[in-house]
Amino acid sequence: MFFAQISNHILILPVHVDDCTLTGSSNKLIAEYKTKLDDKFPLTDLGPIHWLLGIEVTCNCDVHTICLCQSSFIDTILACFSLADAKPYGTPMVPSTSYSKHDSPSSPTDVAHMCKVPYCEAIGSLMYVAIATRPDISFAVSCLSQFLENLGEAHWQAVKHVFHYLAGTWD
Repeated sequence: MFFAQISNHILILPVHVDDCTLTGSSNKLIAEYKTKLDDKFPLTDLGPIHWLLGIEVTCNCDVHTICLCQSSFIDTILACFSLADAKPYGTPMVPSTSYSKHDSPSSPTDVAHMCKVPYCEAIGSLMYVAIATRPDISFAVSCLSQFLENLGEAHWQAVKHVFHYLAGTWD
């Protein structure tokens, strides 16, 4: 994330690999810096922002709002984890439930079974959603990410509960 303050104006340039956008408080300054950047690095101007890193961006200039939405990504991860038809839940976690290492498997058979569960991939997908647009699942994802090395069936069921919650609140 790059910031520049020029006089009483600000420019903001978030960059991720080859994906970026430029915004600020002055259209003239944005155009000027877009030209400067294009002189050094060939740019493709796609016009007003609509998507960035899989996040849909909707701007309403009349009321000065920006809306970020990951419903498409949420649909994709629900399908990826075979939960596209998941029954929606009203909360990201079962209230007053706590998870501990005692929920982890103790027998070698159970450990081998849980190694086949795509827990790390699920937690990674949920972290991206939580960080980008859905802080409402942050606590649940934080709690469940503690068990990446030794997950149990209770932890996997709790991750699926978060997906069920997203199924009902994806938009």
